[in-house]
Amino acid sequence: MDSSSLFSEIQANSTRYERLDQRECIELYRKKAILDRKTVLVVTSDEEWQPGNSVLAYEEYVGNAVEIGTWFCPDDNIDDWGFISGSDCDIDAVLSGSEKWTPFASNVTVDYCLSEYLGEQCTLDFSLGLMIVTRPEIILTIGDAIASYNSALTSIVTAKEWDSYSKIRKSLRVTAPVGQQRSTYYLQLPFRYSIPLIITSILLHWLTSQAIFLDRRIVRQVWWGEPYTDNQVGSVNIVGYSPIAVIFCLLVGLILILALLWIGYRKFTPGMPIAGNNSAAISAACHPPADDVDASIVPVMWGAIPTPSAYWKDGSGHCSFTSFWVESPVQGCQYL
Repeated sequence: MDSSSLFSEIQANSTRYERLDQRECIELYRKKAILDRKTVLVVTSDEEWQPGNSVLAYEEYVGNAVEIGTWFCPDDNIDDWGFISGSDCDIDAVLSGSEKWTPFASNVTVDYCLSEYLGEQCTLDFSLGLMIVTRPEIILTIGDAIASYNSALTSIVTAKEWDSYSKIRKSLRVTAPVGQQRSTYYLQLPFRYSIPLIITSILLHWLTSQAIFLDRRIVRQVWWGEPYTDNQVGSVNIVGYSPIAVIFCLLVGLILILALLWIGYRKFTPGMPIAGNNSAAISAACHPPADDVDASIVPVMWGAIPTPSAYWKDGSGHCSFTSFWVESPVQGCQYL
């Protein structure tokens, strides 16, 4: 954009300009992305440098050129406008008020700024780019991983509770409790497992959304008239990512895996055989004596039934859940 076009635009939009003091001007424009402001006029009353000329210099900044300190305090003797600035200002000192703001030359002090305020701009869009970021296979992969993790943890906890019946007499867990029966866990797992797992799952999903996301850039003006990455009026949709979020995702995933391995490697104390999901093994452990009619609704325990009626004709003993007294199985004896 040439100077005449720039000044014409400034005059046409003069009602949008706000007066800012030095501190406000620096703080509002000292950022990489400026969303609600555009052109800024830096005003000085010192005419010693260019007497009679109302414009000391002008420059356009866009994209990667808008770096912190680019024009606030040029660090080169030859600045972007091609003249020797001789400026050696310190932004922090200017903001604290201990130094004057001299971005152009050591003897040219800024009085105030005129800033073009565009106002807050918000749009609600539906974009295919978002669908690209949250691809179904990514969602399914994360969901399958959490489901598999929950399934593995549920199997471990179920096996632990099954084994505990050989140590402690307690009632059964069912979906519709009757008598002294207990209800199943509200979240499939004991709260000491389910609550941390839910919190970790929420954290992992949130970190994933921060690691890979839609970056929608709205370009409202073409700068310079030269090719530029975002030099198209309209919108540019790209897939953004955050290395920090990716690292934290991996750390949380690693912690989940290590926690499952630690829980899985804990050994059961010697007791009843592990049945897992084997229906035959479960059925074999659920044959109490014929006169134990209330075994399903009262506290039970698994063990060797010491009554003669529980023995088979060949002398083999029998182990089962029962509300009656049980003994610990004797190593070397045969039980059915």
